[in-house]
Amino acid sequence: MKKIFYIFALVIITFTSCDKNEVTIQPEASVSINEHSENNQLLSEYARILAASLNNTEIKQTLKDEALKKFDGDYDILVNKLENIQLGKSTNSFKSILAKNAKSTSGIYKSKSNTSANIDSFFNKIKETFPNLQVSIPIHCENWDTEKFTPMVAFIPVDYDEKTFTEVTAFDTNGNEFKISTKFEPSLPVVVVSISERVDIDGNLISDLPSVTSEVPRNKVAPNTPTSITLKHGQSKSLIIEWGDVLDENGYEVWRMSDGNVFTKISTNPTNENTFIDTNLNPNVKYWYKVRAINSDGSSAWSPIIATTASERNDGETLRMHSMKFTTSALQAVEDWVSGRPEMRLRVIRGSETGASFVFTSGQLRPAWRDDIRNNWWHCEFDICDWNTNVFGTVLTFDWREEDLKYQYEFNVSGSYEDKRDNGTIKSGGTINIKNDPSPDNIGNTTVFWWHPRNKIYDITGFSWYFAQ
Repeated sequence: MKKIFYIFALVIITFTSCDKNEVTIQPEASVSINEHSENNQLLSEYARILAASLNNTEIKQTLKDEALKKFDGDYDILVNKLENIQLGKSTNSFKSILAKNAKSTSGIYKSKSNTSANIDSFFNKIKETFPNLQVSIPIHCENWDTEKFTPMVAFIPVDYDEKTFTEVTAFDTNGNEFKISTKFEPSLPVVVVSISERVDIDGNLISDLPSVTSEVPRNKVAPNTPTSITLKHGQSKSLIIEWGDVLDENGYEVWRMSDGNVFTKISTNPTNENTFIDTNLNPNVKYWYKVRAINSDGSSAWSPIIATTASERNDGETLRMHSMKFTTSALQAVEDWVSGRPEMRLRVIRGSETGASFVFTSGQLRPAWRDDIRNNWWHCEFDICDWNTNVFGTVLTFDWREEDLKYQYEFNVSGSYEDKRDNGTIKSGGTINIKNDPSPDNIGNTTVFWWHPRNKIYDITGFSWYFAQ
């Protein structure tokens, strides 16, 4: 249905007080329709009769109710359906009200005698000539207050061409005739009588019409970038990626890169699923991860890249010392033979950005004889910690010292840590000051990584040890 219309500037719309609940329109000079064809005269007369009937609130409410059903996708009603509708609580039909008001119109269709016979003949002529005639409220239908506002009724001539026509004829309830612009949409409802574009002469919807429903374009908004991304160690050969949930997402993509490769997508998570567990990884291989949110409008920017190295260990498993030994030269360097067996102590430091947060100190480790540890594995089992990586990190510094109980010393011990947010870079930090300790001889220190093989043998220039399996 073609959309219509603003009233010409010459047409003055005047609203009466709210108490009267109506709108009156001052007419301009009457417009001659002598040049209209017979079919257009029929349409014009029907529009005039319908306009006169809009004094009846039930007629107006019926038009609105039927138009809101949108049987063809727009606010249109077939006249054939309207005729027999009963109005509200009354016994009057829609057609009977129109017939009653036809007697009071000017009767411009052929006969000037508005007798019942002529009126019946008129409605039969309408039905025969226009089996797909419709009445519509193409604008402001849903907001139409039928008790307070009475619209004009316009008709679209059979030879209407929207490219050349700039106005159509409309009538008010008193039969006054107006010209309404088709190029400017009015701010109030207008009732329009026309031939349906979507219904055939049998009253059936034309099925092959292309869809005319249009949606108001909206700005496409991709979701925000995931933040607070973390990377944790879980069960053996697995890593856990987590991130903060974002609004307006339909899911997340998780991408991974391993040493020497490129990023590839490994998961598409559903909405609000902001955790992914990557399993069956290769121990001692470093993996990088990044995440982005997605929705129907696109994808967010990438999260920060985060990385660490996979391990065969299970998070939380106990780290336990098993055995240690010296080469002859290494033992001689920390304890002269005249002093006999060595007395040793181990400190384990986890470094962090804010200083050491974990220091383990063993008891004094003393083999019974010097030869027990020289070129021999001396069995000396003790627990260091349950290695929870979210507590102690993935990097531990092992500092070994040979003690001499008659001296007191002060020294510093530094640890290291893994900054996963900086792509898994190993950084130094966490310096600890040890005071009044009998440790003049530094055997040495080394770093133990979470992803080292469980059976790895550690060596510091001739001093070696390994962990219990």
